[in-house]
Amino acid sequence: MTHLDDLSDGRLPLVLGITGHRDIEDREQARLLLKKEIADLAGKYPSTPLVALSALAEGADRLFAQVALDTGIPLYIILPFAAKEYEKDFPESVAAFRTLCAQAEQVIQAPWATGVNEQNIRKDDSSPAATVNRDLQYAMAGIYLALRCHILFALWDGKPAQGIGGTAQIVNYKVHGRSADLQLPVEDVSRVKSLVSFSLLDNPDTGPVCHVFVRRRDVPAGPGDISPKWIGNRIHESLQKLDEYNALVKKDPNWSKAARHASHQQRRSDHDQNYYKNYDRLKSRHECADTLAKVHMQNIRTLFKRIFWMAGGALVAHECYIEISPHWPFLLGYLLLLGGIGWQVWLLRRGHKNAEAVDYRALAEGLRVQQVWFQAGLADQVSQHYLRRYSRSLGWVRHALQGACPTYHSDVQAKDMESLREGWIKGQKGFYKDRIDRRAEIIHRLSKGSAVFFAIGVFLACIAFLVRLGCVFPEQSISLVSMDLLIGILPAIAGLLSGYLEFAAYEDDIREYERAKYLFETAGQRIKDAPLADQQQVIRELGIEALNENANWALLHKNHDAKIPK
Repeated sequence: MTHLDDLSDGRLPLVLGITGHRDIEDREQARLLLKKEIADLAGKYPSTPLVALSALAEGADRLFAQVALDTGIPLYIILPFAAKEYEKDFPESVAAFRTLCAQAEQVIQAPWATGVNEQNIRKDDSSPAATVNRDLQYAMAGIYLALRCHILFALWDGKPAQGIGGTAQIVNYKVHGRSADLQLPVEDVSRVKSLVSFSLLDNPDTGPVCHVFVRRRDVPAGPGDISPKWIGNRIHESLQKLDEYNALVKKDPNWSKAARHASHQQRRSDHDQNYYKNYDRLKSRHECADTLAKVHMQNIRTLFKRIFWMAGGALVAHECYIEISPHWPFLLGYLLLLGGIGWQVWLLRRGHKNAEAVDYRALAEGLRVQQVWFQAGLADQVSQHYLRRYSRSLGWVRHALQGACPTYHSDVQAKDMESLREGWIKGQKGFYKDRIDRRAEIIHRLSKGSAVFFAIGVFLACIAFLVRLGCVFPEQSISLVSMDLLIGILPAIAGLLSGYLEFAAYEDDIREYERAKYLFETAGQRIKDAPLADQQQVIRELGIEALNENANWALLHKNHDAKIPK
């Protein structure tokens, strides 16, 4: 199925999660259904590695975890709080819990809800507040899991929620993606906002639920269809594009080479191996997407330039046919060049090459921000903030990012923030400055060339007018024919250069780059000497702004496609 090496070769995983009851009956039947559904997904998306998430509570969580391990799927365990405290909820099955933890790829703790800490969730504290806090942490673990998995398996009896952090709440949240669907008391909704941060104007689109109907203990068996039922938005199209992307990464040695040679961050003794393992995997995914984006964007630029050169050649052939001699070679050249333009445009549009290049760039930039947030110790997920209003054209990119980082790094230190300030913030500021200068130079050269060609064309037109007015040369002289030819060609070339500038949207790029450069300059000033929590907040907000800028750029360039006039 999935091997650990598959998580380090640059491919993006399909993440499966679980929620369900602790006291389920018909365990063997549920196990077989889970195994079949997982096998079907592996067959449907053969190039995509699978990853499993589980909170490892008794019952459904452990059943799913064991199925995942048995089929070779790496398992990440999301605990609501520290394992030692968690074990107090199932004292009779601690050994089974620890056995599964030992086989997991990593065990992490869900972020704390607002106002909750390890002191006020203790099992031996019988106060109502401690009970609520403990339940809220179960909800946080469920929310974390629902946000990071593409598909949530629910071993559920289908009945409404009865309490905080239960199966029905997590199913409702996964399907609808809004804090109201958690059905929490009003006073507790704001306490889970650190994970639930969507705008009411957004379409959350968190993904589907595979509902496996189960009986709870002491509930008699009844007739009915027990086959899994899918609830909510099916994301097959997005997952199919993700699988195509992964197939490309897996097939071409250049992309996998980019992953293997992704530079490792300098190892420090104050971080454990899990940090570097997850960081390197995330970096390899970014390197692959970035390499793909660079190659495809360069191919698109080359193709666009070829189209404009062919248009210029067609113009020259036409003018030669009109002005020099109406012989068939000029007309044939004109027709061949027009046909070549049509062929290039057809290939471009048929293969969606421009859209594909923009998609890969959007994916790479999302992975860059996710990598930064991981370094900064933020539990935020890029897919919560990125491309949410562009689901029709860029939705698969957001879904791909949903599983890019199943874990997060909570033990952040001042050295991490300094590394981000020197590496990401200064690096991006320099990157945008370089892009602004390069775009400005291109605009200057092409604008100057366009103006020169146009001016020469006008000048020659004036000369030709005066020559004809004075009858200086015979009407069919080489000088007049040459001037007539240039009078038609030079202004047209000027128009082509101006059209290319408009089509390439370099001025729009400069405006976007200047805004982004200003943001990084401001962030660099704000983060210096600030408290650690404030530095994290700056990194978070800067990441969101960078994602918004990238989304605007992607939408702008995805609409810049070559077309044949109708």
